[in-house]
Amino acid sequence: MNQILTNKLNTISIRLTELAEAMNISRPTLYKYIEMFEKGEEKKITTEFKSIFDFIISDLCVNRQSLYLYLFNGGIETGIKKEIIELVYKTNNQQALKKIKKILKDETYD
Repeated sequence: MNQILTNKLNTISIRLTELAEAMNISRPTLYKYIEMFEKGEEKKITTEFKSIFDFIISDLCVNRQSLYLYLFNGGIETGIKKEIIELVYKTNNQQALKKIKKILKDETYD
């Protein structure tokens, strides 16, 4: 089994519990989706989650902040944006939090 997604999550220091919370799914469901994705059974995964996994393994996802910004900017439904901000806040990452607040305030994207 190709573990490119699991390896990338480890590289950017994303815990599965935290990612499951940001994606608004249970941790066991996330494990199941990751396993399907890595086995090449992508058709069994919703388009929304497959697009998140595709982003994670891409060169654009360089760290946890880039993943949160992707999720925040439309990778998942708008209702989860507040939860993403709370997760970033919990990790005490002031740079990511400032960027998210700027996006919310004036809708500019760097």
